[in-house]
Amino acid sequence: MSRSLRKESGTAAKIMISYGKVLVILVEIIVVAFITVLIILSTYYTAKDLMAAFEGESSSSIPLLLNDIFLLIIYAELVRSIVIGYRMPEMYLVSIAEVGFIVIVREIIASVISANGVNTAIVSSAALMFAIILWIFYGRVMPSKRRNVPTQQQGR
Repeated sequence: MSRSLRKESGTAAKIMISYGKVLVILVEIIVVAFITVLIILSTYYTAKDLMAAFEGESSSSIPLLLNDIFLLIIYAELVRSIVIGYRMPEMYLVSIAEVGFIVIVREIIASVISANGVNTAIVSSAALMFAIILWIFYGRVMPSKRRNVPTQQQGR
């Protein structure tokens, strides 16, 4: 392979990488903007449901209130995972896993409140599978990251 061909392929790769980075940043800006709108709407509906719960309009407002609160937590975690992705790219998957954990907890609570045994069993099995996947992830993927970090024992 001649030097000019290698130089051109290296330049093309650099252009593709920079284009990909710009595209990802634009998409994440759009996602954060939409999540911001969803946070504002969810806050409004949470306040509305909270007022309904205080006025004692119906007992069905409590599950709605819990759902609204968990949605706010999920939105906040999504924004946090994007911010973490910029600060520490290696932690991006961990932050997405945290979002998944919160979603599973939300679904378990929603299925318990609805008193549907089948939904509770399905969500509980999904939580078990998620825990197994995280265990494998931390056991197989994360140790490779930990090997590169010097510890106090290695410095002795």
